Amino acid sequence: MRRRNLAAWMALTVMFSFPAWAEETITGKAWVHDGDTITVEGHKIRLVGIDAPELKQRCTTAGKQWNCGGLAKVALIRMVKGKQVSCRWDKLDKYHRLLATCELPGGKNINRAMVTQGWAVAFMGSGQYTNDQEIARRNGKGIWNSIFLEPHEWRMQYKKLY
Repeated sequence: MRRRNLAAWMALTVMFSFPAWAEETITGKAWVHDGDTITVEGHKIRLVGIDAPELKQRCTTAGKQWNCGGLAKVALIRMVKGKQVSCRWDKLDKYHRLLATCELPGGKNINRAMVTQGWAVAFMGSGQYTNDQEIARRNGKGIWNSIFLEPHEWRMQYKKLY
């Protein structure tokens, strides 16, 4: 119980240490956890506005299952490998991860690229990246070339697996 209170206090301290308009930037090499979570300079970052399949999530194409969550992670690794990533954030999620939009050198938006390439969907209700998602869906990119549960639906159905 004490650990939970300390974590909550720390999260509130960070959240209220900056005005609502304050935005911080973290730059460095990224370590990829899954298709929408990375660590940069010791900070765990959730790519805001997108939702990638979970690592154990399977998709089905032509009657065959494949690990779409694992391939989403691979796509993100390939995108950021060996490059400096710059992430702008202004709040934390309920797991104390920074919610950020991240870019590669030259200004390529990583969050958008994951949706455009079909390895993530636009996060429910965020309103961001919905046009990019529609283009990926129409072109059968990534997971849109399969039958799949939206990641939030998969998490609800398979809570014990992730």
